[in-house]
Amino acid sequence: TGGEGRDEGAKLNETQILVVDLVKGVPQNWQLKLETEKTLDTLPATAVVELPHALDVKRENGLVALRGAEELGLSVETATSLERVDAEEFGRASNDKTGPLAGVFRFAGPEFTLRVRAEAVQPEIEAVVRNDFRVSAGQVSLSTAIHYMIKRAGVFTLKIALPDGYRVEHVGGTNIQQQVERNESGRLLEVTLKDRTSGAYDLALELTRRFNELPKSLELAGVHPLDTAKLTGFIAVSAEPSVAVKTETFDGLTEIPAALLANDPPAAGAGNLLAYKFIATEPQSSPAWKLTVATETVAAWVRAEIVNTFTLTETLVSGRAVVRYDIANAPVKELRVAVPADFKNVEISGANIRSREQDGPVWRIELQSPVRVIYPLTVTWDEPRSTKTNALELAGVSAENVERETGYFAVFAKSPLQVSAADATDFQRVDTADFPDWAEVSGNTTA
Repeated sequence: TGGEGRDEGAKLNETQILVVDLVKGVPQNWQLKLETEKTLDTLPATAVVELPHALDVKRENGLVALRGAEELGLSVETATSLERVDAEEFGRASNDKTGPLAGVFRFAGPEFTLRVRAEAVQPEIEAVVRNDFRVSAGQVSLSTAIHYMIKRAGVFTLKIALPDGYRVEHVGGTNIQQQVERNESGRLLEVTLKDRTSGAYDLALELTRRFNELPKSLELAGVHPLDTAKLTGFIAVSAEPSVAVKTETFDGLTEIPAALLANDPPAAGAGNLLAYKFIATEPQSSPAWKLTVATETVAAWVRAEIVNTFTLTETLVSGRAVVRYDIANAPVKELRVAVPADFKNVEISGANIRSREQDGPVWRIELQSPVRVIYPLTVTWDEPRSTKTNALELAGVSAENVERETGYFAVFAKSPLQVSAADATDFQRVDTADFPDWAEVSGNTTA
C-alpha cells in the first residue's frame, strides 16, 4: 500500500476488504499502489485475472496490462467487457517502462472477465554445423564447429548426438560449466552453461576414431545438434598426404565446391578436399545423411641427392656425407643408407631421429614422426689409410630404397699431399662452385 498519507490503521478483514485510514484529508487526486500475487498451478496453466476494486465510488474505469517473464508466454483465452488498446497508452498512464507488454485492455466498469493461459516459452534454436573429417593411415580426426542462434528464450543446456566409435578429445566454448556424456538410444553429449544463454553461441568439438588398418571403404558419421528448429550442415573430407580419398556413395547430401563451405573456406593450395551440404533443414533426432568414401594408401616417392666429402691425410681418410632427401606424395618414418664396410666410427645425425640400427652395410634410421618434402641426414666416418701405396679407391655413402639418386664427390688433401683422379667411372668433373650451398663444401678440392 502507498499514498500521500500514512497507511496507519490499514487492515485486511475477512471479506477481503482493505481499509486505509489517512492522517489527513486528501485533495482531489490521490494515488494508492497495491502489489498482490497469486501462485499458478503447474505450467501450462489457465488463470482468471482479478483486480482490486475501489468501493464507495460512483464510477470505476481503468487499464489492465499483461506482462510475462522472459521464459513465460501469455495468451488471452477470454476477454469480455474489455477493449484492447495500444501498449503505449498504458505506459503514459502508469509511467511504466519496465519491459514489453503481452496485451493492454481498457475497462469501463469492474464487471469484466479476463482469462489468460500461461506456458513456458520454448527456445527456438537454429544451428549451422560443419563436420571436418581428416583421414590418415591410422585414424579419422573429426573437428566440428556448431554456430547456434538461440531465439525467444535462453537455454542452460545444449544437446548433441555423437557418432559411434569416436572418442571425444575436447569440447570448447564460452561459459561452459560441465559436459556429460550419456547413452539414451544413442550417444548423447549434454553441455551445461553457467548462465542462461541466448543469441549467437559457438561450440567446437574434437573427436577421433582409430583403427588398426585403413579400410578400403570408410563410412563417415558426424556430430548432430539436437532440439533445433532449423539445421544447416556442411561436411568436409580431407586426407593426410599418405592417403587418398574419393567419394563412393552419399545420401541426404549435395556435393558442392570447397569454396562454398561455411565459416572457413579452404585456403589456396589446401589440396584435395571433398565438400558437401545437407539437403534437409528440418529438425531431426539423428543425422539425415550418409557418406562413404573410398580410401587408398599412397606410397612415398623419394629422391636423394648426396654430397660425399673425403679428407686425406698421410695416415687417415675421414669423410662426411650429406644426404638430402626430397620426399613427395606421402611422408616417411624410416630411411636407409648404405655405408661401406671399411668405414669406422660411423656417426649418423639429423633432426627427429628415434633410433639407428645397423644390418651389415645398411643403416636403418627411424624417425620420431613422419617427414615430408626436404630432410637432410649427415653421415661421418673415418678409415685408416694404407702407407704401402698412393692409390686409393674411394666409395661413399649411398641411399637405399629411393627412386633416384644423384650427387657429388669432393676430395680434399691436406698439405703436403696432392690428389688427382686416376679413374672416375660414371662421374663428370665439376667445379666446386657447382656444389649446392647446403653441402657446405669449401677448400682445395678435386670434385
